Amino acid sequence: MTLTNSFYSDYFEDYGQKQISAIQFSPSGLQLAIATDYRVLQIWEPEKKSIVMQTKVERDSNGLCCSYHPDGGVVAIGTRDGHVRFWRVPSTVPSLRQLCRSILRHSVSTHQIEALPLPKEISKYLTYRNIPVDIKTSCSSSEEEI
Repeated sequence: MTLTNSFYSDYFEDYGQKQISAIQFSPSGLQLAIATDYRVLQIWEPEKKSIVMQTKVERDSNGLCCSYHPDGGVVAIGTRDGHVRFWRVPSTVPSLRQLCRSILRHSVSTHQIEALPLPKEISKYLTYRNIPVDIKTSCSSSEEEI
């Protein structure tokens, strides 16, 4: 999964000011629900590398936890003020690439995929090892290793 520059500038570089309270993938694995301390909810789609839905900034009622309905389409958000809110999330049509990986991963283990005579890039994609090494997070060192 790759993160866009706007994603990590919003979250990881300003950690503490815009803290993530909870993260959950949708049942289909195509969306990521993010509850934060300054917005109730944001929905991010890794395939599109963008946030596709977000609620307005609410300082008094920030997100604490989140959970997708088992069929997807609705996210329940628990807030620090004791309420539970339900949000309808945009529907997503998976790419053929995502469908192939999902179907294969439900029936074949990582070790079995690694043993297949596949090109290196396809093997990395199928084993979820295609994440770039240059992603900066709050845990990343600002100095380059020599």
